Amino acid sequence: MKRIFIYMIVLLCLLFTGCRNGLRHTEVLSEATRLSDSIPSQALMKLEEIKDVKRLNASEQAEYNLIFIKSMLRSGNKLPSDSIIHTTTQYYRNHNDSAGLHQALYYNGLYHYRNAMHDSAVLYFDKAIKAVPAGNDKDRKAGYKRTAGYSYLYLGDAEAAVKTQKEGLQYARATNDSLSVIYSLLSLADAYKYNKETEQSLETYMQALDRVREREERDMEADILNIVSGIYESDNRIKEALSYKNKSQEIKRNRQDIPAVNLQRAILFGKQNMPDSARHYAQLSIKGDDQFVADLAYALLSISEAKEGRYTDALNLSKNSERIFNSFLSGVRSAEMQQKYEKEKLENENNQLKIKQKEHQFYLLVSAFLLLLMLIVLYVIRVNSRRKNEKAAHENRMLRLQQENLLLKQQQEISALREKEAVLRESLFRKINFFNKLPSLNREEHNHHDKQGKIKITPNDWQELISGIRDAYPEFLDKLKQHAPTLSDDDIRFCCLLKINVNMQDLSDIYCVSKAAITKRKYRLKTEKFHIVDNNVNLDALLQQMY
Repeated sequence: MKRIFIYMIVLLCLLFTGCRNGLRHTEVLSEATRLSDSIPSQALMKLEEIKDVKRLNASEQAEYNLIFIKSMLRSGNKLPSDSIIHTTTQYYRNHNDSAGLHQALYYNGLYHYRNAMHDSAVLYFDKAIKAVPAGNDKDRKAGYKRTAGYSYLYLGDAEAAVKTQKEGLQYARATNDSLSVIYSLLSLADAYKYNKETEQSLETYMQALDRVREREERDMEADILNIVSGIYESDNRIKEALSYKNKSQEIKRNRQDIPAVNLQRAILFGKQNMPDSARHYAQLSIKGDDQFVADLAYALLSISEAKEGRYTDALNLSKNSERIFNSFLSGVRSAEMQQKYEKEKLENENNQLKIKQKEHQFYLLVSAFLLLLMLIVLYVIRVNSRRKNEKAAHENRMLRLQQENLLLKQQQEISALREKEAVLRESLFRKINFFNKLPSLNREEHNHHDKQGKIKITPNDWQELISGIRDAYPEFLDKLKQHAPTLSDDDIRFCCLLKINVNMQDLSDIYCVSKAAITKRKYRLKTEKFHIVDNNVNLDALLQQMY
């Protein structure tokens, strides 16, 4: 009965731990999903909190893989292969999960796009568009079309690029997001430019420019004006190119009101129930130099996060708001206190000036007396200090000489002991029958260069080698296991041969392989078992250092 009770307690503990781990994994994946859209590098760091991915269930593993792929590609990192993308895509296809499938297909296309395989990229982008579930899907399709259009440009098919970007623009116009329309217009204008349709390109850029001005996106407006200036310049229309270049520079000079304007946009988009745009402009206003505006922007973001149920993020944003407000308030108070301080300081200086004039002579006499007394004390201290230093230096020299003599004597004794140890070990190995089978070690009776053919080593020989190693190097095998716990018995025997300096030819004859194979085996042991990637580290030298 008591044993059953213990088993039940253990089972409950395991269930509780499993539930906690499952809940923790769900929280990590949810947070990583959110970060992958804004700060993909932090999403990758968040995923590292899941130590063992294999313990996740199939659905969680697919979600983990999708977040990993998305964050790697968005942060500019390179995936080693597309196998993880294919695995994730196959999972969502088998489970008829269109929400995950279209994303997996899109990032499959993006992977091929980044690796300059644009034919495959176009194919996967088209599949992704078809897999997008019905509903609020226009914005995603617009984005997929834009990327597919650039793939056509890399393939040199500008006409297909123009067609694809037009389709993307239609999807973008079906949404309520003016920013998506602007991006589609800019992509279409690029396609027109590479298709040598200069006038169509300029007209499309102007349409994008009008929408940018409606949103009061000053930076984007300046960039578009620069691009238009470049098109006119390439068309040898220098007057128009200069005009648009001047307009761009004028916009970039008038940036002082940008934080407040961005905050106003964020508030307006929030009232229109467009949280993404509101969050975008609030974050831009935070990056400005106006602390008061940054405080209001943090407060606005905190309220927005709280409405969406992300209370931890809301609390952090609220703390940032409080920190900036306190800093701003501290600056204001500091300025007021500085002004009061300067006024009081001026009055005090006037009063003290009169007192100082009367006390000046008295302080001068006292100062002269104290200076003379200080010089006398310093002289006495210096003389005594010099005598002590000379005495201490003499004692230190004598002590250092004694230590050096003692160290030299110890080194000589250690060298002598090591020489005796080497002689004893070699004599010990020469008594072993196994030693006589190795020409490279038994130079007195064999000529190694004339030795050819296989060296047959019996199980007794191997046992004799291991026993000899234990006698000669008592801690060698234990240290070998500590450095490389995954070594097999054959690997240990191979390391023992290296320890007693068996050369490449004998190793080749023992294992019936080429010297190149022996070299490769050493390299695999060093990198895979000892986990050493430094090319300057030699496995033979490493083993010789172990005792």
